[in-house]
Amino acid sequence: MTDADAFLERIIAHPDEDWPRLVYADWLDESGDPRGLFIRVQCALAHLAPDDPRRFELAQREETLLDAHYPAWTEPFRGLASGLEFRRGFVEVVNIEARVFLLRAADLVRLTAIRHVRLLDVGSSLNAIATSPHLSGLSGLTLFAQHLGDTVAQTLAESPFLSRLTTLELGRNRITDVGVKAIAESECFGQLASLDLGDNHVTDLGAQTLAACVTMETLRRLDLRRNEIGPDGLDALSATERLVALTHLNLGHNRVGVTRAYVPARSGPVVTRLRTLDVRANAINATTINTLTSSPHLTGLHSLDIGHNELANAGTIALAESQSVETLRLLYLNDNHIADDGARALAHSPHLNYLTTLELGHNPMINDTGARWLLDPRNLRSLRRLGPPGLGLSHHMRRALLARYGMPLRRTNG
Repeated sequence: MTDADAFLERIIAHPDEDWPRLVYADWLDESGDPRGLFIRVQCALAHLAPDDPRRFELAQREETLLDAHYPAWTEPFRGLASGLEFRRGFVEVVNIEARVFLLRAADLVRLTAIRHVRLLDVGSSLNAIATSPHLSGLSGLTLFAQHLGDTVAQTLAESPFLSRLTTLELGRNRITDVGVKAIAESECFGQLASLDLGDNHVTDLGAQTLAACVTMETLRRLDLRRNEIGPDGLDALSATERLVALTHLNLGHNRVGVTRAYVPARSGPVVTRLRTLDVRANAINATTINTLTSSPHLTGLHSLDIGHNELANAGTIALAESQSVETLRLLYLNDNHIADDGARALAHSPHLNYLTTLELGHNPMINDTGARWLLDPRNLRSLRRLGPPGLGLSHHMRRALLARYGMPLRRTNG
């Protein structure tokens, strides 16, 4: 065994620790190997907050090193895996065909401290995958767009090798409430921090099942975008007393805005642990915005995305006048048919004192009149970033907004 092999063996044995990696980096530095610097840079980045001023310079160094050395550093994976992602100096995330994983998983785990596997072309290999002992060292597993239905959830829920998972991604698999029930009742997933069930066929019943789950006390992020969940599902997940760590909930592209007789929040302790809520593209309008603003369980949000809905001026005014927005730092209202009166309500809101980011893109009915309210330094005094409304602004007003708020925000379409 070479010295490099011994270092790698120690790193693989302690995948969550930085110290074996940094000791290896010292050894690499002595021989002038740039991989040492790369390990240090990525370890440092892993511990910095997203807005830390040191991140930009370190990210530039990371990119420069990857551009220069990526082919050499990834050569051992040629023909074995793709989509390689480095974490703290080593390949930790890979895409790999299921049949290749079953044949060569031992080779993969000898090469690197592998943490997250994205399996491709699973098909009839599902049962063999679920019973592979090589899953036992993983913290992340993705089976995306395999279209395996509830079988994928039920099979994984019975695996004896997934107890260390912190991330499970099962998007676009045609999973229904039956599959959700299997996941919620499984004893495999007690360490999950992130669960992605996006783009499936989950309804309010599935959301309620997750909200009542007693085995996922560590779950922080739950992604249920592009399902069939309505206001009852939102109520259950925002008020859950079971998912005690849940802070990020994505219900984008669901049915939260479906009209219903408003049901007051049930009696009992008020839960306000959610910090990020995404309900973009849910047909939320001036009437159904009450689903959000009247819930005592949503009063602690820091980030709220209501983009691609139907608030118009009336809904925007109702939102701006609600005390439920008092803790918001980020608010996304792009593509909501908002005009000048809505912009004025936001600017004059007595409850948006902590707002630092406001997205108003694709609201062309806001013109210079509304934009002037947003420029007034007496309004929204904490605001630092603004996504401008769009076509309704003059060239002069665009320049004024740019001078105060910088470049427009860039949003994804997820």
